[in-house]
Amino acid sequence: MVLLSSGRRGLMIVPSLVAVVVAALAVTAPRGADAYKNYTVGDDKGWYNGLTLPGVDYKAWADGKNFSLGDFLSE
Repeated sequence: MVLLSSGRRGLMIVPSLVAVVVAALAVTAPRGADAYKNYTVGDDKGWYNGLTLPGVDYKAWADGKNFSLGDFLSE
């Protein structure tokens, strides 16, 4: 706990402490760009549409990925 004194030096502690806390939060907070990833299912071979045989082993494709909550899968 920061104690304020009646002197001018004591009043300078609070803004300095706030600046240190804000800087620490900015460094440790996750970045928005790193929060999710976009994946194209099957990479360049695409997604099986039901009319043709799949040209990709989706299990092998998925095994090479580390999916996280918030990731996007697209065709």
